[in-house]
Parts: sequence; structure tokens; C-alpha cells
Amino acid sequence: MFGNRNNGLSLPPAVGDAIIKRLNKRNYLDEHWLSLFRSGSHNQLRRLCAHSSKISNRGLSYLANQELQEIDLSENDSITDYALYLFETKSGKSLRHLNLSRCRSISHFHCISGFEALRSLDASYTLIDDNLFDISKRLHHLKIINLSGIALKNLKGLEVLAGTLECLLLFDSLAINFILRTVLKLKKLRKLDISCSPSNGLEHLKQYEYVQDELFQELTKLEALDLSGIHLSRKNFDVLLNVKPKLKFLGLMFVDYHLCTGLPQPAQYVTGEQDENQVVLALKLYKNRSQYVDTALRRLFEIARHTNLSNNDEALEAVCQCMLAYPEDYSIQSAGSASIYHFTKEPASKTQTVTLRRMAVSALLVAMEYHRLQPHRIQLQKNTCVSLCNFKIPTEVTFVYKRLATVLIGYMTNTVDDFVQRISLQLCNSLVCQVSGESKEFFGSLNFVELLLKIVMARLEDGIVLDEEERRRSTHAMHVAWSAMWNVTDETPTNCEKFLRNNGLDAFLRCFQFFGNDDLLIVNMLGLLGNVAEVKSLRKYLMREDCMKMFRSLLRFRENDLEIGYNSAGILAHLASDGEDAWTVQETSREETLLEIISVSETWDIKADRSINYRSLTPIIYLLCNDTMEVQYFATWALANLTGVYSNKYCPMLWKDLIHLQNVRKQSNIPVRMQGYLDATIEKCVAWKNSRDLMSLFDTPSC
Repeated sequence: MFGNRNNGLSLPPAVGDAIIKRLNKRNYLDEHWLSLFRSGSHNQLRRLCAHSSKISNRGLSYLANQELQEIDLSENDSITDYALYLFETKSGKSLRHLNLSRCRSISHFHCISGFEALRSLDASYTLIDDNLFDISKRLHHLKIINLSGIALKNLKGLEVLAGTLECLLLFDSLAINFILRTVLKLKKLRKLDISCSPSNGLEHLKQYEYVQDELFQELTKLEALDLSGIHLSRKNFDVLLNVKPKLKFLGLMFVDYHLCTGLPQPAQYVTGEQDENQVVLALKLYKNRSQYVDTALRRLFEIARHTNLSNNDEALEAVCQCMLAYPEDYSIQSAGSASIYHFTKEPASKTQTVTLRRMAVSALLVAMEYHRLQPHRIQLQKNTCVSLCNFKIPTEVTFVYKRLATVLIGYMTNTVDDFVQRISLQLCNSLVCQVSGESKEFFGSLNFVELLLKIVMARLEDGIVLDEEERRRSTHAMHVAWSAMWNVTDETPTNCEKFLRNNGLDAFLRCFQFFGNDDLLIVNMLGLLGNVAEVKSLRKYLMREDCMKMFRSLLRFRENDLEIGYNSAGILAHLASDGEDAWTVQETSREETLLEIISVSETWDIKADRSINYRSLTPIIYLLCNDTMEVQYFATWALANLTGVYSNKYCPMLWKDLIHLQNVRKQSNIPVRMQGYLDATIEKCVAWKNSRDLMSLFDTPSC
């Protein structure tokens, strides 16, 4: 709508600039959007941010009428010389900042000299070298120029800028020894970068010759100097220490920091590998240099392993930003994720902001997503999973819940490392145990139930040949797998059906045969089968003689073990709740089973603490409203126990259904003990309600 010249609407420069910047950040910027600013429209633009965009010369032609002050076309191979000529007429006297970094399709830069008001020029990693002199002689206001990554032959073209140039960046610019002679003539320089990557170090071996008094005698205004990657001697450090006034910044990455031992800091701010402050500053300043980032991350990890950092949060933020900048770099992701583990542990985690913690989770997740299809990248898998254990699951990861679940299940499926599979399984179990049915269904859609059953069966097969330590780890994985299946099927019928469809009952029977003395594992398995029994349409699949005999035998499995007997009774009560016609097994009598449910429940301690955690009492209320007295009996015991031991949790959940208890209490033929359970439960709920109402009278009113 803004492109219609007759509608009377127009975008002021600040709004136009913000729109283009946001579109480019989200990778939406294209010729259509730029056409809003074409000739004849009233929309205005002053700052063109098109970094790494796909726009072409045609798209830029729409902006030929704009008086631009800033242009960023960096990392665009579609832009040619023609684009620069487009802006010369209208922006020739207004353009202050021009970024053409890595625009390798531009072969001639002569037209840049037409931007007479230019203050800064970034021509790094381009072919500008041959045009440098012609460009410089007309740019009388140029203060900043970046010529990094160019095989420069000389810098004589810059001598005409000796009176204005304040910042010269020559990172990885070869033939530097010849260049420095020209640099010494640029008397206004405040910032000089003659650093290099480690791979280019041989080209700079003689560079230390210039780190002597002459450099600072000639460049008296120098405040910032980057010598990273240069071979320096102790004599060079003595020169740096004697600079008056002291430099504000000095870059010393890839310089032997042992040469600095015992010496005072040669500048106000230093990047290097000597201590925490130098390394963290390096991560902040060199985010566009992957080798620097990799080395700094590894050095920071070593420091963090042996000492407590003075500013843990600052280091964590710097690490996360670097990881997010290089998601495909395995080395950086490995080093960064290892550092995140140290920085997110207690006690530091207690004071970290939600924003910072989320940034750390995002960095770990991006690393996992980019490398999840590389099953042999074990160290990164371990680092990310172990680091995630420092976060509260699921509360601190809800904003990326589905993405994280997808990646972790991918780890469980594809990894070749047993530890990674076990810890991924543990994290998935933590994710699924406290979420709603929709989130559980999402796990089911990722074939989580099928995968868990595969893990169970594989562990059963391996158990025959494992040594004692391996068997211990395998047993733990078995526990977690059944616990996860218990959690993911809770009030989620679709996942219960998946369990049955994939031979889950056979897995249960085999596990009981192999781990028959493992009470905790039996509780987890019965908890899962209890979820299945709560689904009316699936109960018929539990009506198998082998399963029914197992459930019946587990009612009194341990004399003093409540949980196993309680879970077995719950399953049998649900199976019996459908009536005699639905009880299709012959060898296990329904009448005898119902009587035994009452008999065994009378042996349980009504005040016993419970390991079970109900998210809803609906399944128990269903049994309470059944027309079979023995089924009701079990439900009344369960409610009396839960409200008696955990009244603050379960009384609020039960209050809306209290009418059902009162109706059952009015029945004339219920046993005396059952009456007592009902009276105790009703009394607890009424007491809780009265207490809550009383407390509300003393609440301080707020406006």
C-alpha cells in the first residue's frame, strides 16, 4: 500500500530504515520490498541494511532516488559495479558509511570516489587493491577503512589520507612488511589492526621488527593496536609497556602469553589467552574470526575447569553468542557446549536471569540440531546433554519444548554411544513427566513409545552377555524407559494404544521374568499398565490369562510393599468395573479377585506415604461411581489415603467431586470400614475448604 503514490501515505526515514533492517534480519528482504521506495513514492530510506541478502542490481535500482547515508551490501555475490553507479547521483554527497565486505562480483571500485562525504569504507575480502589510489585521492573525509583479507601489494594510495584516516584494519592482509612503512606516515591513526590468522602466521614472522619504539614515535595518537597472531619477543613487550600514554586496547591472541608472566598489563583492555578477562574480551571482539573463537573457547574451558570465574554470566553470554554465530562448526560447538556446562551449574545458576538461561538453552539446541545427523560426533552429544541437565526440566525449556523433544529422540535413535542414549532418555523422561496430554501426544507422534520398547527389548537381549557394571547401567536404562512409558501414557489413550500395538504386554511379561526382584521396575511397569486399564476401549487387550494371573499374584507380592499391590489392585478394579460380561478370562475368577482386592487393601496402612503422583483424580472418581461395591471400596481407600496424607494437594482436586462421595456414603449396604474411609475423606475436604475460606478473610486487599 505504501507504494501507491496517490494514497497520501508515506514512510518517514526512521520507519523505512527499521522495516528494511527487520526484513533483512528475518531473511525476507527482496526486490518487492525495495520497490516500496522506488521513484515516485513518498517513502523514504536513509539506511540500507542488506547484509547477506539475495537482492540484485535490479532491486537496488529502486533506491536510486533515495539520499542514503548508510549502505551495507556485505556478503552479496549478486551485486556488481553497476549497483554503485546507481547511488552516485543522489547519494554522492550524503553517503557516510559503505560496507562492501565479501562482494566479490565487484571488480571495479572507481565509482566509490564519487561518494565524497564517505566517512567509513569496509572493502575487506574484495578486489579493491588495484583501485586503491584512484579511490583514496577524492575521499578527503574518510576516517575508517577496512582492507582485511586482501593480498595487498602496497598502501601508497592511502598516503593522501594521512590527514584524516583514524582507523586502518589490515587483518590477514599479506605482504604486511612493505605496508607498514606506509602505515607509519598515517599520523592521525588511532586504531591499527595488523593481526593475522594462525594459518597466515608465516607471512608475518618479521612483523615484530616494527613493534619497536619507531611505531609509537610516529603514531603518537595510537590508542588501539591489534598484534594477534604475530610472533613477538620479550623485547617487544618491553616496548609496549613503555608506551605513554598507555594504549586503551591491545590484541594479543595467538601470542605466547607466557612471555607476559610477571609483567603488568600493557593496555587498559587486552585480548589474549592469559586469563579470563582477556579470553572473554576476545570472544566478544572476534566473533567474525572462527579460528580466534575456537581457540578462545578452548582456553576459557581450561580456565573454568580449574578456577571460579569472576564474571560467570558475562562469559556465558559471550560463549552463547559465538556458538550461535557458528552453528555448523563442530569444533566451536564442542568447546562452547563444554563451557556452558561449567557456567550453568550451581551456585552460579541461582543468580542467572531467565533471558541468559534461555540463551544458553538455545545455543545448546542449535548445536544439537545442526549435528544430530552425525551419530559419530559423540563428544558434542555428550556435552549438550550433560549441560542440559543443569536446567530445570521442563520449566526452563518450555519455549523450545517440541524442538528439544525432537532432537533428543533423534539422539536416542541414531547415537552409537550408550551414555548418550541413556542421558537422552533421562532428559526425555524429565520433559514428559510434568506436561499435559497434548505434549505427551507430540512425543507419541515422534514414535517415542515404539523407541522405548525397542530399547527395553534390546536391553533384555544384551542382559545375557553383559558384565556386572554394564548390567547395572542397562538396568538403570530399563528403569528410565519404563518410567518414561508410564509418564507418556498418563491420560493419553493414543500412546496407550501404541504400547499395546507394539507388543508392550509381551515386553512387560519378559521384563518381569528377567527382573522379577526389582520392585522399582515392577512399580513403573504396573503404573504404565494402570494407564492402559483406565482406557475403557483398551481394557479388553489386558484380558489375557497370563497377564491376569500376573496381576493377581502381584496383589501380595511383598508383605510390606504398598505400591506394587496398590497398582495391581487398581488395574484389576478397572478391569472389573466393566461388569461380568467384559471379564472374558476363565481361569481367573472375577468374584475371587474382587474379594481379594478388599482383603489385601485392609492390610495397607491408610497413613502411608506414597510414591505415586496423580495429576488428576478422575480415574479414581470413575471407580467410585461404579456399581460394583468392591471396585468402590478400592476407590474409597485410595481417596482416604491421598487426602489424609497430602490434604493440601488432593483436597482441592477432589472438592468439585465431593458430591459423589456423599452419594456413595448414603448407600445402605456398604461395609463399615468403607464408611469410615468416606467419612474421613469428606471431613478432610470440608476442613480444607473452611481453612481456605478463613484465610481469605485476612488477605490484604489490593487495588
